[in-house]
Amino acid sequence: MAMVVGNVIGTGIFSKPGEAAAKAGSVSLVMWAWIAGGIISLIGGLCFAELAVCYPRAGGIYVYLKEAYGRSIAFLFAWSEFVLGRPASIGAYCIILMIQVKSIFNTNMTLWEEIALSLVAIVIIAALNIRGVIWGGRVQGFTTLLKCLTLILLAALPFVLTGRGEVGFDAVNFSSTLMVENSSFTARFAGALLAVSWAYNGWHAVCPIAEEVRNPSRNILIAMLGGLGVIFLVYGFLNLAYHGSMTLAEISEASFRLPQVMTEKLLTPVSPKLAQLGSLVISISIALSLIGGINVNLMNGPRVAYATGRDEPALKRLGMTSERFHTPRFSIIFQAVMSGLTLLAVALYLELNGQPESRYIFFTLTDYVVYSASIFFMLTVGAVIILRTKAADRERPLKTPLYPFLPVAYLIFNTWFLYAVFVGQPVHAVISIALSLIGWPLWWALQPSKSNNYS
Repeated sequence: MAMVVGNVIGTGIFSKPGEAAAKAGSVSLVMWAWIAGGIISLIGGLCFAELAVCYPRAGGIYVYLKEAYGRSIAFLFAWSEFVLGRPASIGAYCIILMIQVKSIFNTNMTLWEEIALSLVAIVIIAALNIRGVIWGGRVQGFTTLLKCLTLILLAALPFVLTGRGEVGFDAVNFSSTLMVENSSFTARFAGALLAVSWAYNGWHAVCPIAEEVRNPSRNILIAMLGGLGVIFLVYGFLNLAYHGSMTLAEISEASFRLPQVMTEKLLTPVSPKLAQLGSLVISISIALSLIGGINVNLMNGPRVAYATGRDEPALKRLGMTSERFHTPRFSIIFQAVMSGLTLLAVALYLELNGQPESRYIFFTLTDYVVYSASIFFMLTVGAVIILRTKAADRERPLKTPLYPFLPVAYLIFNTWFLYAVFVGQPVHAVISIALSLIGWPLWWALQPSKSNNYS
């Protein structure tokens, strides 16, 4: 459960409400986007839980895609994770972590100083994970607990102040609006949903380490549903706090510092010193929670590389484990290196294009991750339907409820979402698809010349 909560609640709830507000233009549409994102994540979680219990092996989605579609599609997912998914996620976490570090120490850093410190953070956390799941799990448990406590206090703040007769929660703020560039409902809703989807990304966190989970038929479902339940409650109350204490324009303008700006606005009339202290405490807590987010990505991502290394002879080193710590050492190192290279490449690209700012790096990385991940999530949910026929005799201790209605509903909704995003942001969509498809010729090149097993 800590892994699901820790992987999902990271940068999204702190950095995406402002973007969602700017794209939606109304509080009601923002709220519907958060609700839709939560429902889709829940349906996906129920489908993934069936697969995780049925195939409790390291690799998660990679394993399910291989069983349903063959090795080539599974490798395509693994490649996408190698070059786009996990590295971009880790890079996005690092960017927001550096913004919090600057806030904590009240200092400025150049973009390349931020990148350098991000690389140091990646190396340290990767080293912890090489030492074993227990070490990584301890870091995750601590940061998740701290994160949840901070978010609960943050969500309660405007209501507590209102109860004490101070300026806090104001229902008038829910009627505030913003002018948006695209006035069509579909474009605004899809844009807001794309933003909040990053906040929900990672709900499948427990799947890649299913092989290492005791009693998976019980614990995976508890982790998935329990974690999502905590996330729904936290996100729901925190959005009420955000929109009840600030206008849509204020939320949009606050951007990455929304929790701190809200705290300062609410506490400054009470005590300016208390407001300053509260903002500092929140920055420290967010920074620690982001470390937890980087940690869980470096725990999960290498398991996919590890599973790929066991299947592909040319990549067998990725499937080796450390003799001392019994962890996929080479896969963890590979994932850390790819994360650093991705961060450097995107930063250099944006600087050459006249956008040498952290926020542009973050938006670019997160949009790529969400679009690419949504495609493979759809394929995985489709695998539930395929494997019910292809592997009908396989024991299924846990089955997706309301089958096949829930998987089909998931597929229909995400098809619309991918199309709407493609129409609204074609450049990001095309780049995400292209980077994923590059893995296909690579897979063919890695196959032994005399092998006929290409499925």
